[in-house]
Amino acid sequence: MRFDWELMPEETKTINFFTTAARVRKEHAAARYGKNYVLALDKDTYVYLKQYFEDFVIVAMNLSDKVKDVQVELPGYLQFKKSLRDEFSLKKIPLKNGRLNIKIQPAGCAILAG
Repeated sequence: MRFDWELMPEETKTINFFTTAARVRKEHAAARYGKNYVLALDKDTYVYLKQYFEDFVIVAMNLSDKVKDVQVELPGYLQFKKSLRDEFSLKKIPLKNGRLNIKIQPAGCAILAG
């Protein structure tokens, strides 16, 4: 068995990613039971919303090797607050006029919740 101080940086990053994903799944019924709605899709970007009643999460993925600025129009029927929380950094991502603007690192993703 290896301990935290013996892990390589990429191993620690992978553990942190899956720990956060498991926490989001536990805290948000939408992550477990929600219906998927594609918000944006192209060669390098995939953004979808999972909704279960009033609960929702938004997942944004960047499949390219370059930083991506992603802009997405959010569904008007959902009651969004003024910002969403990035579940990895725990920072607030402001919403402007019903639009989400987020920067995603190469081969990275963001999980946002209200």
